Amino acid sequence: MAEGRLVKVHSQNMSHVEMVGRFFYIMDPHKHMFETPIEVPDYLIEALPFFVAAVFLEMFIAFLQDGYNHKLFYVFNNISAAMFQVTINKLVVQPLGYVLYCYVHQHYRLTTLPWDSVWTWLFAFVAIDFAYYWFHRMAHEVNLLWCAHQMHHSSEDYNLTTAFRQSIAQKYFKLVYIPIALILPPSIYLVHAQFNLLYQVWIHTEVVPKLGPLEYIFNTASHHRVHHGRNIYCIDTNYGGTLIIWDRILGTFAEEEEKVSYGLVYPEYTANPLLLQGGHFYYLYRRFCKLEKWSDKLNCLFRKPCWMAESEKVGLTPEQMEIPEVESPVQLRVLEHFKMEDRLETYYVLFHFLISTFVFVTFFGNYMSLSVITAYGCMCYLFLTLTSCGFILEGRWFWCHVEVIRCLSVFAIDAYLTWKSIDNPVFRMKYVLYGVRIIHCLSLLITSFQILTKIDDVASKKKKK
Repeated sequence: MAEGRLVKVHSQNMSHVEMVGRFFYIMDPHKHMFETPIEVPDYLIEALPFFVAAVFLEMFIAFLQDGYNHKLFYVFNNISAAMFQVTINKLVVQPLGYVLYCYVHQHYRLTTLPWDSVWTWLFAFVAIDFAYYWFHRMAHEVNLLWCAHQMHHSSEDYNLTTAFRQSIAQKYFKLVYIPIALILPPSIYLVHAQFNLLYQVWIHTEVVPKLGPLEYIFNTASHHRVHHGRNIYCIDTNYGGTLIIWDRILGTFAEEEEKVSYGLVYPEYTANPLLLQGGHFYYLYRRFCKLEKWSDKLNCLFRKPCWMAESEKVGLTPEQMEIPEVESPVQLRVLEHFKMEDRLETYYVLFHFLISTFVFVTFFGNYMSLSVITAYGCMCYLFLTLTSCGFILEGRWFWCHVEVIRCLSVFAIDAYLTWKSIDNPVFRMKYVLYGVRIIHCLSLLITSFQILTKIDDVASKKKKK
C-alpha cells in the first residue's frame, strides 16, 4: 500500500508544465527512476485530461486554419478503439510482451544496469526507440503483424485522435523488446515504453508545420504525416518512434513533399469496433485457407501485405497488381457513412458516446478500487455501447434491435449491482446514477418506437401490394 500511495503522490506533485513536457520527452530523469515496476505510474492514464484538452485545442486551431478535419465517423472509431484496447489490456490479460520481458530479465539477464543511473535512463531511451523502429517496420512488412497494425492507418482523417486508433492485438507482437531485458531492469523499460508512446501522440496532426533542424534528428508531425500517407512515395517509410535517425541510417526515410493522402491503399469503411479490430485477421485467415501450397501459405503470413501467390494473380492485369496513384489535388474518397452526419441519429450517437467516454475516464480513475463484478459490468457496458453506436453510424437496419438489447443489458447490470448492494465508484454520485438510468429509459422508449414504426411501415406496404 505504501508503494501505491507513492505513485499517487508522484502524480499529484507534477505541475501542468511537467505533465505537458512528458509528451515531448522533456523531463528530469531523476523524477522518473523506479526500483520496481509496481512503483511506475500509469503515465498514459494520468495523461488522459491532457489528451482531451489537446484534441479540443487542435480542433480550434484547425478551424482557424480553415482545415477542420474531425469527422464524427473517424473520431468515434479512433476513441472507441482506444477504449477497447485499454479495457482489454487492463482487465482481461496483461500484455504478453511485458510478462515475457520480466521473465527473461529475472531468469536470463547477463547483467543488471543500475536503475537509478542517468546513463541507464539515456541508454533505455535510445535502445527502446531503436527496438520500436524494428517492431514498427515489421508491423508494416510482415502480413501477420500488419493485421494488428493496419487499423491504425485506416482513417482518412489525420488528427490527434488518430493516435488513439490502436489494435488490441498489437501489444502482443512486441517481442522485439525482449533482448533488452538481458540488461535493462523492467521498471526502466516500463517508464520508457510509456513515454515513447506519449511522444507519438502530438505527431498525429496537420496543424504542426516542419520544425527546422529538429527534423534531422527527431520524428516530427511532418515525418509522421508521410508515414500515414497512401501516396506511393509514402509507403513503408518513417518508422521511427521518437527519433528519425534510424530511418535515415537504414534507408526508410522520406521527406514530406506533395500533399499527403491518408488511409489504406484499399479502404476499410466500418464503424464496428469488433470488425475494425479483427477484420483483417479474418481476411488473412480466408486467404490462408484458399492457398494450396504450404510455401504460399507461409509467404502469405510472413511476406509483405502486397505479396501475392501466382494462383492469386490469375485474371489480374498488371495495373490491378500495382499500388494505385493518388489523385491530385487530393480528394477524400467517397464515403457513404459521412452522409449520416446530417441525420438526427448523429446527435443520439454523440450523446451516448460522450456518456461512454465519461464512464471510461471515471472507470479507469477508480479501477483499482472496483469489485470484479463492477469492473466487468463497466467493460460490458462500454463494449455494448460502442458496438451499438457503430451500427447506428453505419446506418444498419437492425441498429434499433441492438440498442434495445444494450439498454436492457444496462438495466440488468444496474439491477444486479443494486440487489447485491455493491458499491459503484463510477457512479458514486446518486444524481449521476439516476441521470444515466433516465437516459437509458428514454433510449429504450425511442428505439422501441423506431422498431414499432418500421413494423407498421412494412405492414402498410404489404397491404398496398
